[in-house]
Amino acid sequence: AGARRSTRRNSKDHGAVEKADAAPAPRRGRAAAQPPSSSAKEPTVDRSAARAEGSRLASGSGSASAGNKEDPKGAPSKKKADVFRILVATDNHLGYKEDDLVRKDDSFDAFEECFQLAVEKEVDLVLLGGDIFHQNKPSKRTICKTIEILRKYCLDATKKVDFRVLNGKESGVFSSDFKGHSFGGSNGGGSSSGASPSDNGGGGGGTPLALPVQSTTGLPAFTIHGNHDDPAGVDQVSPLDILSSSDLLNYYGKAMIEGEGMGAVKIKPVLLAKGETKVALFGLGWIKDERLAKLFEVPGGVKWCFPEAEALRREGLMTEQEIEDIGSLDEYFKVFTIHQNRSHHSPKMCIKEGLFTPDLDLVIWGHEHESLCEPVHSEGDNGYMISQPGSTVQTALTEGESKQKHCMLLEVKNLLWKCTPIPLKSVRPFIFDNLVLREHLGAGSGLGAGRGAADEDDFRVNLDDKSKEIEKVIEARVEELLDLLDADGDASLKKKMPLIRLRVDYSGYTTINTQRFGQKFVGRVANPNDIIIFIKKKD
Repeated sequence: AGARRSTRRNSKDHGAVEKADAAPAPRRGRAAAQPPSSSAKEPTVDRSAARAEGSRLASGSGSASAGNKEDPKGAPSKKKADVFRILVATDNHLGYKEDDLVRKDDSFDAFEECFQLAVEKEVDLVLLGGDIFHQNKPSKRTICKTIEILRKYCLDATKKVDFRVLNGKESGVFSSDFKGHSFGGSNGGGSSSGASPSDNGGGGGGTPLALPVQSTTGLPAFTIHGNHDDPAGVDQVSPLDILSSSDLLNYYGKAMIEGEGMGAVKIKPVLLAKGETKVALFGLGWIKDERLAKLFEVPGGVKWCFPEAEALRREGLMTEQEIEDIGSLDEYFKVFTIHQNRSHHSPKMCIKEGLFTPDLDLVIWGHEHESLCEPVHSEGDNGYMISQPGSTVQTALTEGESKQKHCMLLEVKNLLWKCTPIPLKSVRPFIFDNLVLREHLGAGSGLGAGRGAADEDDFRVNLDDKSKEIEKVIEARVEELLDLLDADGDASLKKKMPLIRLRVDYSGYTTINTQRFGQKFVGRVANPNDIIIFIKKKD
């Protein structure tokens, strides 16, 4: 989806990255996918020229460097030493509709499919974009099923982690202070329970991180929180803290607003290294849109922090070699995961795309449920691109939710990258359609037509007759949608009863009892009680 070269900055740039200035917002455009290169490390070039080159590649007007011999298109093969393979998913909403006997497992089926794909694609890690849980206080059943899935796919003693976490010991990076075990190795070193950095593959680069005593992490998962599973209470505890403290995933981006007045929020990255490729995972869990928008407007309200060598030495938690291994910001491919309103509901209820630091390469945008995986340039074209994977389960019967659900494979080699959307097959089929009664019953034949001197009894008879006509028209349309689904050759669409949503414009007519109508489709449709939504257009 894009590529970017950058210069190496002076050591003074190891500190906080300055906030980008707001820019005018042009209409969004789409980017054509381009394969990453398998060539040697990119030469140093001027940053302004790098942005132009990245935009050229992202727009499809150019091409990446020559690919590897295994794939003439340039796409890296699985488990290459310098290629990060990251599976990205957002808004899993585990526990949604758990009281519905038909739909109670939909969220878990899609969540597990994401991890099955992660294993199949041999990814290095899974990156989640918030709202893992649908409720801030998930039920015991939801917590239990979530733990079962994470243990099944993340804790695998037969696999080794091929990357290192360079700053896992730095304070404020992860929500959990658990630092009892080692994680990963140097240049493909394995990970083993209780091993020291010098024992896990060499290089001294192993960093303590989310690893149980009796198990080995084979597939690490990283996540921020969303608005459904955000921290709450006096101690600001999220349900994700339960999973983090249980060593099942790595919870980062838990930044609290600190200081006087408007305050400020610090965004600290998780720094990863695999061979010659380095990735910085910046993340910010959900904060109220209005409050965060104001922070972006205030100078110093949002601080993008990169570890400073002197500050790390003062903390005394890292060796000198570990501090040197971190290097400079420009060595990293920088990913920012955010969970906020992107749609412009109102000026105060969304975060503008062009507010982030221009040092970023890719923004993973959670919270929005419509799947728009293909990266697009940010508003103002600040040099980074934005991908919106969307939710993995339908939580509303809207047109945006009816589109194909995806997770996404992100591949990074040095500073070249590629995004590949992966359709989810376990998601319940959902058909959304519109119906205008006037087009089927004719104009001027509504209830008010020709009433004249008709008495009340005649009007009731007319009302009953019209209601039956309306019901027949709507029922015929629902049957057409079900026939359309049956005729589809995709076998995965027939494993679950579908969701049907029909938006009916009843201008000039009356409504019908939607629940009574839905009883005709019990056992055929997953949402019989809310198949229909009536709307009336204003004159």
